[in-house]
Amino acid sequence: MKTAVNSLGRTVPLEVPGVGAFAPYSTPFGRISSLAGLYTKPRTIRAAMPCRDKRAASLRAAIEKSGLTDGMTVSFHHHLRNGDAVIPMVLAELEAMGFKNLTFAPSSIPDS
Repeated sequence: MKTAVNSLGRTVPLEVPGVGAFAPYSTPFGRISSLAGLYTKPRTIRAAMPCRDKRAASLRAAIEKSGLTDGMTVSFHHHLRNGDAVIPMVLAELEAMGFKNLTFAPSSIPDS
């Protein structure tokens, strides 16, 4: 049986019959060079320009910015729980804006 020495100086097998081949542990980043095609540098995160704000002036403006059109799906995050007035407020605004054939897909529906 072929063996190798790991980072702790222990002899370990390089293959286990019926399981397959192994490489001895060396360091947390010891195998990155062997994964060169898979490893990529994390992208740089840049701060947003101070003059740019993702918030919309109103619910209607936010809906308009979303690009929603007739026949699309409207979804709500699961954190909108009991007592939350967001769902009825959004649905009322969508109705007032005249949208047709929308699919309502909440991950939870409040009791009230």
